[in-house]
Amino acid sequence: MVERFFFYGSLRDPQVRRAVFPHLDGRLQIEAAHLPGYRLAYSNAYRCPVLTPQAGRRVTGELVIGLDRRGLARMAHYEAEIYHPEELEVRLPAGERCRAWVFLAAYAGVVGRRPWRFERWRRLEKRKLLSQVPRWMTDYGAANLQSLDIPWRTRRQLLTIAENLPSDEHRET
Repeated sequence: MVERFFFYGSLRDPQVRRAVFPHLDGRLQIEAAHLPGYRLAYSNAYRCPVLTPQAGRRVTGELVIGLDRRGLARMAHYEAEIYHPEELEVRLPAGERCRAWVFLAAYAGVVGRRPWRFERWRRLEKRKLLSQVPRWMTDYGAANLQSLDIPWRTRRQLLTIAENLPSDEHRET
């Protein structure tokens, strides 16, 4: 079974993906997709995007295939405690439907009212994030998906997802 992930925020950006998943650079399969029934807003607690259900709306993003276990652990570290993974139905441009893992807000109160827009983020906030990501990922302490660096609720779900992912093929340098 192939595990799919839906990226809707900063991980849509190739430079951010390289910083978070350096061992997977150029190896991920990525295609356009959208998530129906949700809207994208800024978090109340952080300057990051979070999804919230809203009928009649949809969120544009990317369907990503090719993460390995190390990539999954690194993504959990990057996403931090405000997110947890949930499997949802996403749609591809031609209308096909498939299931994909989506990082949703872990707490209802974290979703703000202000809309988060990818292109606006790229123009105004990406540079600052890219200056911070190397430090955040240096602090990465998850040697594996059972690490206490990953919040317990997320860790439990990621261990289930990892059963279908390939082992790490390359060592980080």
